[in-house]
Amino acid sequence: MAEEILSQEDKQTLKEMFDKSLKNQVEITVYLDEKNNKETSDFARKIGELLMQINNKIKFEFLDAYDPEGRRRNEKQEFINR
Repeated sequence: MAEEILSQEDKQTLKEMFDKSLKNQVEITVYLDEKNNKETSDFARKIGELLMQINNKIKFEFLDAYDPEGRRRNEKQEFINR
């Protein structure tokens, strides 16, 4: 079995907090760099998947930072944030 990121107690605490606080869906896009930073990309994916299991209002989208779609969307987002 894979090492757990959060204890059951922590998961329950987050569930209670999210259930109480989140009124609307939260969408998060994560740009992964599995070529140069696989360990961090794997962790980001794991924590995102875990949070989606804890509360169904949390949605993660994982994109490869080097994939054409990921590059296009990342460049667009950087332009918006200027």
